[in-house]
Amino acid sequence: MSNSISDLKLEQWLLGELSEKEAHTIESAIREDEQLRSRIDEMKVQNRLLFQEHPTAKFEADLNRKIHLQNTQKKYKKNQNQRFGRIIAGALAFCVALFIVISPSSKELLSSKHDPAYRLKGEDIHLIAHRVESEVQSQLFDGNAIQSGDQIQLSIKNAKNRSFVIFSLDGRGVISLHYPIEHNGRLEKSDFFSLPTSYRLDDAPKFESFYLVASKEVLEKEKILAKARKVLSSSDFPKDFQALLPINHTFNRISLHKKGN
Repeated sequence: MSNSISDLKLEQWLLGELSEKEAHTIESAIREDEQLRSRIDEMKVQNRLLFQEHPTAKFEADLNRKIHLQNTQKKYKKNQNQRFGRIIAGALAFCVALFIVISPSSKELLSSKHDPAYRLKGEDIHLIAHRVESEVQSQLFDGNAIQSGDQIQLSIKNAKNRSFVIFSLDGRGVISLHYPIEHNGRLEKSDFFSLPTSYRLDDAPKFESFYLVASKEVLEKEKILAKARKVLSSSDFPKDFQALLPINHTFNRISLHKKGN
């Protein structure tokens, strides 16, 4: 069983990139196969070493490596199907998961890595979060556990020629602006952007959710924050907040669960 599952599939499972059905199949195999569990443990160690060697600003190269692996796999499958005379119809659409968060006025049920996405078609800009511990940076995915005092570094992939606003919403219902701080808004010139400063979590309970709103036009941070505050008491903050955004705005979220809360 272990050898029948490729390293790529395991890496996609670790990143939360598989469908719920595929993820369930992998998880069932892990429970029954000790060799498979050993392979996953080894991959986790390799990933930790990778994060130690590469600071956040260099993480773009690792993402591109994964994208290349996925594209290679898709090309191989397409060629194999053509070889046996099969006709493949339709177009492939890529949807990077952004996850539904429940607002402070609800039951605080945080999403898992398999929840549906909040992403506009045609946009691939997205938010990345890392926990910073001394010289080590470990990537955080939606639903991961964090605790008060953790230091979080936020970055953006495919930021070039985009204007963006980043804010957070915590379990107390407090909205905090993270970017931009010193200016109102501008178009980013680089493809990979890390916020100038990291963010240390306070003792707010239950969760911390980070939001990215992006556009090809310069955004005004106060207008974005005003929309967020307008639906702050909503039972479905992400959905209602997104409904207030123009169609040409991209909306991303990473929600993290507070341990001990």
